[in-house]
Amino acid sequence: MRLEDYGKALLAAYRVMEPATVIVSLARNMGHGKLSTDVQSFVLEKCIKDKICRKYPPAPVFLRQMLKLLILAAESDGEEVLESLYELHAAYLLTQQDSISEIAGKCYKSYTYAVPMEARRAWLACTVRESEREVAVEVVEELITLRVSLNMLEGATGCCTWPASLFLTEVLLNHPELVSGQNCLELGAGAGMVGVCLARLAAAKIVLTDGDLATLANLRHNLQVNGVKVHGKETLNCNPPSLCSPANGVECQQLLWEIASEKELRTYSADVILGADLIYDPEYIPHLVHVVASLLSFESSMQRNNDGNSIGQVFRTAGDEDGDDAFNLSAAEETATLKDYSITNDCCNTSCTEEKDPKLCQQPRDLRQNGQWQRIAYIASALRNPETLVYFVETARAAQLEITDVTDVMQPLKCFTDIKGFDRTRIRLHRLRKL
Repeated sequence: MRLEDYGKALLAAYRVMEPATVIVSLARNMGHGKLSTDVQSFVLEKCIKDKICRKYPPAPVFLRQMLKLLILAAESDGEEVLESLYELHAAYLLTQQDSISEIAGKCYKSYTYAVPMEARRAWLACTVRESEREVAVEVVEELITLRVSLNMLEGATGCCTWPASLFLTEVLLNHPELVSGQNCLELGAGAGMVGVCLARLAAAKIVLTDGDLATLANLRHNLQVNGVKVHGKETLNCNPPSLCSPANGVECQQLLWEIASEKELRTYSADVILGADLIYDPEYIPHLVHVVASLLSFESSMQRNNDGNSIGQVFRTAGDEDGDDAFNLSAAEETATLKDYSITNDCCNTSCTEEKDPKLCQQPRDLRQNGQWQRIAYIASALRNPETLVYFVETARAAQLEITDVTDVMQPLKCFTDIKGFDRTRIRLHRLRKL
């Protein structure tokens, strides 16, 4: 690995508040096994004084722990410790908050991600003018900055970034055709990781919902931090704004699953429903399934005619024999099944120009007239309790939903490569649609 790459990995780990032991390990790698003064200077100047982290700072307790471990490790290596590191550590000790206020507080994490080149090229082919593609392809790393709870066990669970939301974001970054130009609704939007991704992938309409009002307030803040226009609010001049966010802004609304009425759910007009880490509490699974089943049952409002007016998710229903056994399909059978209804990147026109609607290129040529539009849901879940997952699957089937585990066939290439504790093997992705 080049020295530059070691530096990028170290900065990315610092921005996302990886454990202090990880930071020290990466710093040692950069210094070929030792925490030299050059490495210490990099941590001080490029990480701690990073313009993103100075504007959106990590938690003080994280900085204290990291500085302490960094100093002790340098001393154990027999290296001279920079005086400025001692001074900074002392300053954080002097301003140390009491433990209760720190646990109840919030901090910022800035996630570095890189869209796989294969996915980026396919996306750019139909969304960026040919003259701009070469420049756009060079931009392979981006940031999502989120204000999160310092302690995920305190306060609203929606103010944390959970592994399943990272996984779902990677799926969307690898398969932007799933949401581009679609009316998208996220259930349990939380801190906003998926919501920011949807805006950057040019979803036509984005509605982000959560049941907790404090979470919604934090969500709106995080969208603005990332330059995503929020409905009814001015966009902050922060991270580079998303040029693809809906003209009227992303909508953030409270949705209480247990009391949601059919009338209320019908107003969302969503063709793609998304959710991450929604089934951790068995008590809420019936309410969640009811909401998803209702949203999937409504007639799609997104119909595309031959002129390309309005768009929607397309699926082949003729000859689809999945039925209730879809959940148990083998990988080979699932791959064959997906070919029948998934959107592809094949252009329906011979070329994409600015006069043409680029979203037309996401519609398979043989399905725009012969297929039919149907709503779909993707739910990503961390495997914490197998019984809870089984209960979710059984409840969904009882509600006349076709539920399919598509984790293996839609396994995304890694985008968040610098998060060491992100275990993708413990996450499953389910696709739901109405039978």
